[in-house]
Amino acid sequence: MLANDGAQVYSVDIDSIYEFRRGQLELTQLTVEAACQGSDVIILGVPSKDYQLPIEYIRDDAVVVNVASFKNVNEAALAEAKPNVRFVPLVGKMTVAMLERNLVRLYENFHSPEARAKAAKPSTSHTTDTDSKVGLPLHHTRLQTVSLLTTSFQIG
Repeated sequence: MLANDGAQVYSVDIDSIYEFRRGQLELTQLTVEAACQGSDVIILGVPSKDYQLPIEYIRDDAVVVNVASFKNVNEAALAEAKPNVRFVPLVGKMTVAMLERNLVRLYENFHSPEARAKAAKPSTSHTTDTDSKVGLPLHHTRLQTVSLLTTSFQIG
């Protein structure tokens, strides 16, 4: 969703980093450190108590949001080393539920066998600067770059 609103989004997984921008998805050769240091916002969602994002990867003016069940960053070390970072240590159950809902929709709309078959058919529509589902003009957000750190999982 952020990519469709003009943000550059990096999705970091165990063995790959993808860049999303305006509906386009491309594998990138960036490192986790480079993706994080280039990001205004870092969203942590690694479901492991053993994962900790290195503090030096985080820009001094970044916003860091932890949506995982476990803290993916050492909060005390972050506050001491980078006092200007805005850290959101957890989100509510409704936020997590909506993120999960959006993941399921992402799969159904773009990655399911039906969606892939539909995407393989030639399109007669033309691209515009509006969101095709609701007809609203797209806008550039102040937010420019986001890194989403997660781990692999399958839906279905």
